[in-house]
Amino acid sequence: MKSWVPTLRILLILACLRVIFWIVDDNLEPSLMIFAASAVLVLFAAVWLYLGRFEPNRVFPCPHCGQGNIKDRRICKRCRGRLPLPEEPQPEEPQPMIQYWVEVEVEEIGGGARDLKNLSTEG
Repeated sequence: MKSWVPTLRILLILACLRVIFWIVDDNLEPSLMIFAASAVLVLFAAVWLYLGRFEPNRVFPCPHCGQGNIKDRRICKRCRGRLPLPEEPQPEEPQPMIQYWVEVEVEEIGGGARDLKNLSTEG
């Protein structure tokens, strides 16, 4: 799924540039120019941060209704159902390869537990 956030951010930048050029071209009073420029910057920052909430990696569906929710939320905004806590991936415990190879060798040789003990003490 393609994200529409980068496109909206580009349009936001172009709109802010257009307003700034309008301010400069219109020869407004300096105090009004400063007010308009600061208002544009505040609006730009607010919309930029708001759009950042909808990045694809920060949104996950509600298990009850499927509504996209931000990962920080605990309650779905549509159905008001409880959202599961974000799970941190647990690293898998590595399997010891040496033990695997010793068991394969013992099985291929046809030895028993005594041979396995001899193999583990060698070396």
